[in-house]
Amino acid sequence: MTTQTIPAPAWKVLEAYTKAMQQNMGNCVEAVYIYGSIALNAFVEHASDIDFITVVNRPLCHEDIALLAHIHHEIARSCPNPVMMGSYLQWIDLGKTQNQLNPYPYYYENEMHGAGHCDINPVTWWILKQSGLAVIGPDVKDLQLQVNLDVLLGYVHHNMNTYWAGWIERLETGKSQLINDLQITDADIDQRIEWTVLGMLRQYYTLKEKSIISKLGAGEYGLTELPEQWHPLIREAMHIRLRNPERYYESRQQRINDGIELLKWIRSHCNELVS
Repeated sequence: MTTQTIPAPAWKVLEAYTKAMQQNMGNCVEAVYIYGSIALNAFVEHASDIDFITVVNRPLCHEDIALLAHIHHEIARSCPNPVMMGSYLQWIDLGKTQNQLNPYPYYYENEMHGAGHCDINPVTWWILKQSGLAVIGPDVKDLQLQVNLDVLLGYVHHNMNTYWAGWIERLETGKSQLINDLQITDADIDQRIEWTVLGMLRQYYTLKEKSIISKLGAGEYGLTELPEQWHPLIREAMHIRLRNPERYYESRQQRINDGIELLKWIRSHCNELVS
């Protein structure tokens, strides 16, 4: 069981989770692996989730799903932070792409889902292979995960021109409302700035450096690689993630305009990297 590299707030949750799983589903659970910010050594308290994959030795039935819902509910009640998010897979599923996987149980936004798809993609497998942590079960290096770099880069490039392009379009379309609607708070704007700026910088890093980095690591990378005109917004996104109240913009309009232009800059340069 790995404990040395898991931050104390996350370990408290995982300890409760593994204990409950072993007590209630011990004949079914074979491994629990951690990926995401914890595996990247970039956990930020009150900002990072616990991203997990639990390996089970058989398909889960309705009774299993109900029991998992109860386990997660009790853990969220007693240890509300950090939040867990993860999937329940079998050994044969590890390393598969989303379109190769049948629907599987997953836990997301404090709700247990009996079947669907959630956060299993080439980025998941790359982080797990390179940095993943075994809480229960065989060491990650013993899994012999096959992760193809070209598949990873293709996924990230496609994601840039679908998911993130959608974000840019929605921000441009809703710009006037974001600027003028007083019911949209500065905290709402903060959330959008953090998610889009650091999220898209992670894509930029992957396409340029052919590896994966944390959100804050991507911000630091952006400060070294992007023109200085974007540095205030990048620093602001990093401050939001770190719960640092310091901001660099007094004008909401300028902040939103610059945010949209920065995202368009990142997307354009990402596409140049693969052209």
